[in-house]
Amino acid sequence: MMAAEDRPNLQRGSDVKVAIHQPNYIPWAGYFSKMCACDVFVFLDDVQMPSRGNYVSRVLVPGTGEPKWLSVPVTFTPGDHIADVRFADNGFGKKHLGTLRSHYARSPYFKQVFALLEPLYLEPGETLGAFNMAVVEAIAGYLQLSCRFEKSSVLRPEGESDDRLISLARLVGAGTYVSGKGGQNYQDPAKFAAAGIGLDVRVYGPVPYDQRRTDFVPGLSIVDALFNLGPAAVEILKYPAIADAQA
Repeated sequence: MMAAEDRPNLQRGSDVKVAIHQPNYIPWAGYFSKMCACDVFVFLDDVQMPSRGNYVSRVLVPGTGEPKWLSVPVTFTPGDHIADVRFADNGFGKKHLGTLRSHYARSPYFKQVFALLEPLYLEPGETLGAFNMAVVEAIAGYLQLSCRFEKSSVLRPEGESDDRLISLARLVGAGTYVSGKGGQNYQDPAKFAAAGIGLDVRVYGPVPYDQRRTDFVPGLSIVDALFNLGPAAVEILKYPAIADAQA
């Protein structure tokens, strides 16, 4: 993670693209697809921890029959920022490694990917946000994604909602904000245009791959693709701009 004084002095309106997202737990492929389309990826770690039904502390993995949730036990007070959420049980790492081993021990890239994840899970630290970011960055490195990582809590943006996103884009010198299709529900294109920030709205459709089961199951953690495809999993991350996807 670059310190503020070490970041390049980029100008607004530049060709630099930024994507911004909460630091989710070993998220699905669509999360990493944004990294393929941006130069800077900002972890939005200084926003309120969702109280339930979130992807910050849980993710879908294969189960017996239907997929199941793999959840990290956490403790926090409503209103706490993601960066401040602590583990309720630091022993979860060994348990989750056991779950991954039971599902993927016979997968083609098990040894390689397990060796990447194991040290992180055995020493997860104390806070969820820091752990999630470390795992995401390790996976991005494994896939040779070239974006730079920043934290919102370090950048200290101003405003809320759209204004906060625009502030973050300016702070990293980005001229374009890469967002998912869901962003159209709350983003005001006029605000971004007035700030000189272009919008690159993209939609990710799960790309089927060999999961060593009869039917392809979309929406699983990226580790499913890693264990089955290895470094070639990067190929399922590439997705077009929404205008091209609808053509």
